[in-house]
Amino acid sequence: MIAGPYSKFTHSKAVTIWTASVSTLLLLFLYLFANSKIGYNVYDEGVVSYGATRILNGDVPYKDFWSIYAPGQFYVVAVLFKLFAKKLAVMRMCSIIISLLTVLVSYSIVRKIVDAKSSFLCLSTLVLSYLFWRSSIGSPTHAAVFWSLLSIYFIVRFVAEKRNNELVIAGIFSGMTLLFKQDIGVYSLFAGSLFLFVYTRLTTVGGNLLNGVKIWSRYISGVSLIVLPVSIYFISRVPFKDLLSDIILFPLKVFPEVRSIPFPAFHFAFDVFPYYFPIIVLIMVSIRLILSYKLKQFGEREWMLLLLLFVGVPFFNQAFIRSDASHQFPASMLSIMLIAGLIDNSKNALYQYPFRAAGYLLIFIYVLSLYGDALHGVVLTVYLLPLVFLSLVSLPLLVMRNNRDISGMTGHFAQLIGFALFLGLFVFFYRASNFATIPGRVVFGLHWPSAVPSRFYFTQGIFVPPEKEKNALAAAQYIKSRVKPDENIFVGNYCHDRILINNVMFYNLVERNSATKYHELHPGLATTKPVQREIVAELKNKNVKYVVLNDIGRGCREPNKSSISSNAFDLDNFLDSEFSVVLKLDDYSVLKRNTN
Repeated sequence: MIAGPYSKFTHSKAVTIWTASVSTLLLLFLYLFANSKIGYNVYDEGVVSYGATRILNGDVPYKDFWSIYAPGQFYVVAVLFKLFAKKLAVMRMCSIIISLLTVLVSYSIVRKIVDAKSSFLCLSTLVLSYLFWRSSIGSPTHAAVFWSLLSIYFIVRFVAEKRNNELVIAGIFSGMTLLFKQDIGVYSLFAGSLFLFVYTRLTTVGGNLLNGVKIWSRYISGVSLIVLPVSIYFISRVPFKDLLSDIILFPLKVFPEVRSIPFPAFHFAFDVFPYYFPIIVLIMVSIRLILSYKLKQFGEREWMLLLLLFVGVPFFNQAFIRSDASHQFPASMLSIMLIAGLIDNSKNALYQYPFRAAGYLLIFIYVLSLYGDALHGVVLTVYLLPLVFLSLVSLPLLVMRNNRDISGMTGHFAQLIGFALFLGLFVFFYRASNFATIPGRVVFGLHWPSAVPSRFYFTQGIFVPPEKEKNALAAAQYIKSRVKPDENIFVGNYCHDRILINNVMFYNLVERNSATKYHELHPGLATTKPVQREIVAELKNKNVKYVVLNDIGRGCREPNKSSISSNAFDLDNFLDSEFSVVLKLDDYSVLKRNTN
C-alpha cells in the first residue's frame, strides 16, 4: 500500500500536520455552515428542493415532472425531508457534509501520491477554493464529484495493492456518480476505463489483452450493480422517449444553445485566472509525466497522477460549456489535486525543482485571484478572508522552508528571487485590485451583511436582506388564504417567449403544488410552442384558479439563445385572456381566473 512518506517526519511533525488538517476541515465546516445561513437561490435550489417535494407527493421524475438532472439528488433530499423536516436547511446541511467528505476524500487520494506537507497545502487550497465555488451549494454537481472521487480512490488503491476487488468498489461509486450527474458520471466512467486499459497494457498487471479485459470487467460489473436496477425501474415507469429526451437529448443538444457562457478571453487579470488555472495545471502535469517516462522514473505515483489527469481533462469540458464558478468546480478540484504532484517533496530529480517552483507560484496566484473575487463579489464570503490573507503571507515562507534541500549560494539566491517574485505578485495584485478603494473592514473580513430571519417555514433559520421577502411574503399569504392545500397553482414569469430562470422555490415557500409537469421553466423548452400548449392544457384540465407571476431574470441577458425571443406567445396569450390581476406588487403579480 502506497502512502505518503511519513518516514521523513518525526512523530511530533506528523501530529502537527494531522492537527493542522483537522483544524482546516473545521474551518471549512464553520465557513460553509455560516454561508448556509444567509440567502437562498430561488432557481437552482428551488429545482432540487421542489423536485424532492414532488417525489414525496408520489411523482416520478421525467414522467410526472420534467428535469435534466439525474434522479439521485432528488431522492436523497426527499428522504432527508421525510426523516427530518421539509426545510431548506436540511438540504443545505446535506450539502455541507458532502463538501466536507469531498475534501476529505481528495486529501486521502493526494496523501497516497505525495508527501504530507504537499498534501496539506493541497488541502488548504481546496478549502480556500470554496470562496470561488460558494454559489453551487445544493447542486448535484458536488455529490457527483464526491462519488467520482471515491471511485478514483479505490482505483488508486488497486494500483497500490493490486487487488482486483478494489475495482468492483470503484465501479459501484462510478455508478453512483451516474445517478447524480450523468455528464460527470460519463466522464468518470470513461476516464476510469481508459486508465485501466492503458495501465493493464503497459504494466505487468494485465499481462495480455484478455487479462486486461477481465480486470476491466470487474470495474464495469460494479457500475452495473448500481445503474442496471435503477435503469430498469425508470424504463418500466417512464415512457422511453421522455426518459431519452430529458436526461440525454436535451442536455446534449438544447442546453449548450440556451445555457452556454463563453469561456473568458485570456488577458492578464486575476479575475480570469481561475478559469485558466486547470488548463495550465493539466499541461504542466502532462509534461512532468512525459519527462518521468523518458527518464524511466514512471512509478506507481506517476500512474496515480495519470489517473487524475485522465479525469481532469473531461471534467474541464463542463467548465468550457458554461464558464461560471459552479461549473468550474469539478475541473478546479482535480487541478488542485494534480498540482500536489508538481510540488511533491518526495522526488529529488533535477527537473523537479522548476515544476515545484511553478506549482507554488500557481497556487499563490490562484489564492490571490480567489481573494480578489471575494473582495469584489458577494459579501457572504467574508468568513474566510482573514484565513486567506494569512495564507498569502505564509505561503512564500512555507516554500522557502520546504526547499531547504537546495543548498549553497545558488540555492539561497534562487530562494531570494522566488520570495521577491511572490512579493512582486502581491504588490501587482494590490494595484490591480484597487485595494486602496476597499474599506479595511472588508479587506480583513470584518464586514457583516445586513440580514433578518426569513419568515417562510421552508427557509426557517436562514437570513435574508430586509426587503428581499416583502413582496414574496405578501403574494404567498394571498395565495394561501385563497387556495386550499390540495389545489394546484402555476408560478410563471412575466413573459414566456424569453426565459432565463424562474422562481421554482415559490412552490415550497407557499406550500402549494404545481399544476404542470414543467415547474422548471427552462429556456429552449418552456419557450417553445408545443410545451406552452401542453402547459395551457394542464392549467385548463386542473381548473387552476390562481397564477403567480414573478419578474425574475427579466433584465438579465446571457450571451446565448435564452436572450432571444422564441416568438411563442401561447402561454402569455392564455394568461392574458383567461386571468386578471388581483394583486400587483413590484416584482410579483397574482392572477385570478375569470369567471363567466
